[in-house]
Amino acid sequence: MVNTAWTGHFYYFSKSKNIWLDHGALEFDQDGFDTLGLRELSDRLEVRRATRNVRDGVPVVRARVSFPGEGCAVRARELRKFMDHKNLMLECEAQSVNILRLGGTDDQVEWAELQARAQTGNNVASTDTPPAVPAAALADPAPAPVDAVMTDASGGANTLKRTREDSLVSDSDSARPAPPPPPNGERAPPASNGDGDRGAVTPLYSLSVGDLTEDGTARPRRKDAPVVLPYPPPARPGYGTLGRPIQVKTNFAQVVLAGNAGTVRVLHYDIKWDFAREARDGTRKPLEATISTMKNGERSTMLPWKELQEKLRLLCERCSPVHDNFKNLYTCEELVLTPRAAEKGWSGDGRKLSITLPGCGKSQNQEWVLSLLKTDHDMPINELFVGSANGAIAVQREQQRDMMSALDIIMKHDAFLLYKQVGDAFYDERQQAAWAKITQLGKDQFSGLWFGYRQSIVMTDKGPMMQQDRAGTVLTISAKVLEFIATFLNTRPERLQMQDFQGRRVHQNLMFGNKKWKLKVMHSKNVYTMQGVDDKPLSERMFLDSEVGHEVSVADYFERKYPQFPLKFKHLPGVLAGPKADPTKNVLPIELCSFLSGQPTNQRSPDITKIMIEHMCQKPPERFRALEQLNASARQLCSSDRSAAKSFNLELSPLCTANARILPPCSIFYKNRSRREERVTMGRDGASWNLRGSGNAGDLGFQEVPDRKLVHAAVDFVTRTNEQQAFMQFLRDFFFMSRERGINFKEERPRIVGADARRSGGRDDAAQAAELLNMLTEREKPDLVICLLPGNQSENAKALYPAIKRWSASCGIATQCIQLAAMKKNCNPKGVKSYIAGVLLKVNLKLGGKNGFVGESVHASRSGLPLMAAAPTIVFGADVHHASPGSQQPSYAAVVASLDESCTAFHTVVNRQESRTETLTNLESTIEECLREYVKKRPPPKRLFFLRDGVAHNQFGTSKEGGMGPVQQEIGQIFSACKKVLGASLPSLVYIVVQKKNRCRLATTAFQNVPPGTVVDSNITEASAYDFYMVPHTSLMKGTCQPSHFHVVYDDLKLGPDEVQAFMYQLCHAYGRATKVVSRPAPVYYAHLAAFHASFYNVKYKADPDLVGQWETASTASGSHASTTSAGEDIQVAPVLKNILHYV
Repeated sequence: MVNTAWTGHFYYFSKSKNIWLDHGALEFDQDGFDTLGLRELSDRLEVRRATRNVRDGVPVVRARVSFPGEGCAVRARELRKFMDHKNLMLECEAQSVNILRLGGTDDQVEWAELQARAQTGNNVASTDTPPAVPAAALADPAPAPVDAVMTDASGGANTLKRTREDSLVSDSDSARPAPPPPPNGERAPPASNGDGDRGAVTPLYSLSVGDLTEDGTARPRRKDAPVVLPYPPPARPGYGTLGRPIQVKTNFAQVVLAGNAGTVRVLHYDIKWDFAREARDGTRKPLEATISTMKNGERSTMLPWKELQEKLRLLCERCSPVHDNFKNLYTCEELVLTPRAAEKGWSGDGRKLSITLPGCGKSQNQEWVLSLLKTDHDMPINELFVGSANGAIAVQREQQRDMMSALDIIMKHDAFLLYKQVGDAFYDERQQAAWAKITQLGKDQFSGLWFGYRQSIVMTDKGPMMQQDRAGTVLTISAKVLEFIATFLNTRPERLQMQDFQGRRVHQNLMFGNKKWKLKVMHSKNVYTMQGVDDKPLSERMFLDSEVGHEVSVADYFERKYPQFPLKFKHLPGVLAGPKADPTKNVLPIELCSFLSGQPTNQRSPDITKIMIEHMCQKPPERFRALEQLNASARQLCSSDRSAAKSFNLELSPLCTANARILPPCSIFYKNRSRREERVTMGRDGASWNLRGSGNAGDLGFQEVPDRKLVHAAVDFVTRTNEQQAFMQFLRDFFFMSRERGINFKEERPRIVGADARRSGGRDDAAQAAELLNMLTEREKPDLVICLLPGNQSENAKALYPAIKRWSASCGIATQCIQLAAMKKNCNPKGVKSYIAGVLLKVNLKLGGKNGFVGESVHASRSGLPLMAAAPTIVFGADVHHASPGSQQPSYAAVVASLDESCTAFHTVVNRQESRTETLTNLESTIEECLREYVKKRPPPKRLFFLRDGVAHNQFGTSKEGGMGPVQQEIGQIFSACKKVLGASLPSLVYIVVQKKNRCRLATTAFQNVPPGTVVDSNITEASAYDFYMVPHTSLMKGTCQPSHFHVVYDDLKLGPDEVQAFMYQLCHAYGRATKVVSRPAPVYYAHLAAFHASFYNVKYKADPDLVGQWETASTASGSHASTTSAGEDIQVAPVLKNILHYV
């Protein structure tokens, strides 16, 4: 029997953004309870109605939950903290319906009972759809308090007494300002043109009727109703025609239906996990909550997946079920409990099947119960394919998300069973595949560079395609622990003595990175976690042996128990592998232990990074030869008899070609010594240039330079006599070349302070830097400080370089860091001019100048970029910088906004936000600040381009919880800011996501790098979206070019594809600190640099070890920032740096 539970909307109110968001199917509550471990309280959960108001004719009910019973108050407080942390208030508003109770299975919240309010105020629950409510009741602002009557799923009635008559809102709640009314019903999507209500928030989708079984075991799912986004993405306006057409090779392979396959439906099952036996003390954390926090690589080692796959096949006649190793399982036929399956341990009925699996957990000594719950969520994935029964590509992005996810799992499943998964990449530990390789790194014989591949399913105008590309990472190799220690101590294992293990040296080397390594032992093949090294030799470490009834040494125990493994090193300590509370509970002979291969080492030294680049950087012929091997291996897997893909009637094609075009080159203008504009000559690669003038006119200068005499100073952090002489020569050459470029300093020789001039002792690099830099400002405040840093880049990046940039930002003085090794290498008669010319490109920008202009004529300084000159236009670039994975350090967001028609002057704002938060914090106030700065000297903008970096495909529309994703939220905040600053005359908005990190690889049909300006907007691009790939830059000599992926996710301006692509290509030429075309538009690049350097401004800055050594590649220039305010008071930036690009 099936109950129709309820219908309606569920909203939550974001206090920080001051907007209502449509959440959907209550998945937020479920996730929240799972996170807080509240699922065991679901049978005691009590929901009370709080207050009822009518705002703008819309009834709003605030509900509160409580947990009666011992210990439940603490849980309730945890829930409140969780809600405060998410900055949300939960409310329900839909056709006068209240949430009364959440329910489901014993261990998970899965469904809700809702209740309609009658006209008299009495609440009458129903096991069917809530009754209609008269309009008069909806308008009643103050219903009388009554008892709430609930009906459980079986039809029985419960009576829930209200404990008090008045509002349940606490004093802290009442102190909050009342939120605005939520959306009232479905509204039309915002107008794509004109000045309509584009900033309004509309519901994302309506909840369909949820189907619940009598026992509540099936999770209600949202039906595949069309999703209405508040800011819908534009359809593709057509394909570009600008440029010379060519054909290119790609790393895309088409997924096709085998033979004459007609309808291919995929059935969905929910996966549930539980322990076979509860913990004796009852403190064990629920298994599902534990698994949900694991990464894919961790979950792949927790179960005997190959054995499980064989047991799953017993439930099907011809299908090979696939799963995501956590929550979802897919089949192409219904699972049936056959007699053979029952013999192997399966039990249950048609809707729920269970089995107990031994050998689970980290130590493979636990028994887990796997349950499969059938849902009604089946998908006709044949609708995704061109030429299928229902045509193709009629399914839009939001509707095809589940289908594409299922298809991705199907195509990955065979590789999941065969290879080792680390993150989203697969590696062959046995090195049997043609593409597999493991290269040992260093002398420790412990870590190696593993080569594998990544794959993903993407939707194109030719149907689903698989992207494959090479992957590489540093993992452990199978090395004996004893040999590793001997190599570290520079000796042989036979010479090791007990005193070698005393102290912290060996322990720290074994446990580097505070990581507890997994070890595999020879005598039992079991896997243990190493806690350290014992302080006693094996011959002296005693324990009570229950088999003999008295204490024995570990050495004697192993001699008696495992005579086939005689111990040679009884005089050495053992490895501690017991629990954290008592590591000596399990002591293993060190000679029997080996590091388990395939563990991430997190080693990212400059030397290892250099080795990885050398091995991963391949020219197109080698790269595409490797891609052909990956494609052949994947096709072989798909065609094997027991392949999951084959059971779903899916095949894979060879690598595809695509139509492309080469855009015409752009013109770059500098000024010669006569201060006349002159076009630079492009190099042979078509994407770089030099600053040599025509004829004998000498080198070209910059478009705009400071119009006054400047003061510069220098700090020598090296202070060696021979290096001081080289630094003095560099400063002289720098002075004369600056004058040639139009930058005039007062004195040839600046004031120089050396590290030996500091007044205080100590070895704190940050304190030394601040003291020396402050000494420069005692007489006269300089405009520029040149800093000579010692030779080790990695050491400088830990404290010295961030300290210089933090001082620069707080004092408002530009700084230019010079690496000693780079200066010595380039300051010779042949290279000195080129080196200093590159430094001056950055120095001029830091001093407020402008280097070169992109334009169509010699009057580029007046005309600007064609599209920006046609109407007042502002271009934003935005990015978020995150710390390394696993770090809890905060993230930093940066937004830059153009202030001129040539897109060379920018206003920059940086905000600190929660760790790993991708949505831009305080975007609305940031846009307001940028717009007010823009209108100071220019008319209000009619066009607004917002170029966003760092957003994934699944964040364009709805979030996984059902609310608005980052892009939708940010568009709403942009419109809200425009309304506050510009009033009713809103600019037309074009929101473009720029993805640099993508898996697309392109080459010519002759397997060479594609020319700069290559654009692909068909064949491998999305059918239902507006996107294109572009290679604006020239590739490295040893590498294969990687295109940037542009997604137009909102477009009020309705530009044609040629206009958008040409504009993005021009912006890639406008990057001021280089004489070459870069891979991303300049505003995005500047935002990336600003966000990267923002962490340096934090007075509590602490170096991220995984990012140490990257500062020179990101920027060798100033790390200051152009904003007066930030999200935290610990970020200090001087107001004078508002409109200067001195973080380049």
